[in-house]
Amino acid sequence: MALDMTKCVDRIEALPKWKAKGPSLEETIAYYDYLGRPGEEIPFIQVAGSNGKGSTCFFLAYALAENGYKVGLFTSPHLVEEEERIRILEKSGETVESRESIRDKKTGKCHVRVNQISGKRYRALEESLLSTLQEAVAIDGTLTMPEAYFLLAMQYFAEEKPDILILETGLGGRYDAVTLLPHPLALAITSISLEHTAVLGDTIEAIAGEKGAILRNEAPVFCGDLPKGAKSVINNLGKQRNCPVSYVDKSRCRLLQNFSKAVDFSYESKYYSYERIALSAAGLYQMENAAIALDLLGYLQQNGKLNLKTEDILRGVEEMTHPGRMEQVSPHLYVDGAHNPEGIRAFLDTVKQMPAEGKRILIFAVMADKSYEEMLTAIRDSHLFAKVLVTGLQDERSLKALGYREVLERLFADPELKIEMQIFPSLSEAYDEARREISDGGEIFFTGSLHLVGEWKKQMGKI
Repeated sequence: MALDMTKCVDRIEALPKWKAKGPSLEETIAYYDYLGRPGEEIPFIQVAGSNGKGSTCFFLAYALAENGYKVGLFTSPHLVEEEERIRILEKSGETVESRESIRDKKTGKCHVRVNQISGKRYRALEESLLSTLQEAVAIDGTLTMPEAYFLLAMQYFAEEKPDILILETGLGGRYDAVTLLPHPLALAITSISLEHTAVLGDTIEAIAGEKGAILRNEAPVFCGDLPKGAKSVINNLGKQRNCPVSYVDKSRCRLLQNFSKAVDFSYESKYYSYERIALSAAGLYQMENAAIALDLLGYLQQNGKLNLKTEDILRGVEEMTHPGRMEQVSPHLYVDGAHNPEGIRAFLDTVKQMPAEGKRILIFAVMADKSYEEMLTAIRDSHLFAKVLVTGLQDERSLKALGYREVLERLFADPELKIEMQIFPSLSEAYDEARREISDGGEIFFTGSLHLVGEWKKQMGKI
């Protein structure tokens, strides 16, 4: 039986997200073999986790590019365009007088040039890939969207020949396409929390097992401050597979100063003591993501795996920007893609530390498979926002606000909360209301889903 291309689709986004007969890497490996295993020879770092994996990938990519490496970066999801998933980072050749000037956009020039694949190149590769795999008559199965994105990225990287790849794991890890690559230079697991429980399991330990399945080939794995149950699972897998495991010690991360657009902190890793790290990212949670990257890079440097300079590592980490993660897109507007309870709590911790500039209004939208009641409860109990505006998204997986009106009204029913909640059928209507609310001063925040951030950027042209 030939490969089921779901009626010969001509766009990756039209492919199914899941395999009907259950997850498996066998078909993914067959597709990759059929294409000639493009890009397999390129050294790579794989990053998994419930939250923070995208930002950690960006920290790694910027730091390596700052050190002169040509870096291929594969992340998901995209906010507006599919091409955002595939990037090449290189040192621009422009000079920066000091690390401090990075924050001063008037005098500092970015050292790292970030180029995503062009739309024309992407469409050509997409057409070629789908056409080729329709001929894969020896493969019996369904090509999924995540598999196709991975295969396209690897074909692109095989042509561009970067020195190293930073590859973000999608859902879980055990059956993610990146995991078929046999020889990682190093691994990272940023965080583990309850998410996608219908697929990954309904306990921290079960989810840790799925994400920990990326451990292989005696590669070291660098982790965030994981829950106790998750650490036990990862430690056992590390012993079984001879993969050294280490964790960020959050007590060694010390906040020095918190700005509206940036965070300064110090970090004492086992490889180097960083007295001051001036992140260009505002989220407090970025301290831990940066620390994971610094631990991993410190290992590669100290063990001679890559030729890295500490000053250039630090410069790259400080220069990193990641769209949609506590991103300030205008003087009074922030967008953050927190999409589960752990992410929402990290978002709230950051907002709590920011100096208030008048009334705070929150626009919230969420995917239907998320723990939205727990997320909204945390938002309500934070007392950080004067008004919460709940809406739906165009994405078919989003939870339509009118569909859970009873839950919303119950959560915000107590008049003593002093938090007003309103429901809007569309994002544009919610945004218009938010702008009216802060006409005399204040701030607007978006959270609940990266799809919310992407839809807003697409509507408003803030790309």
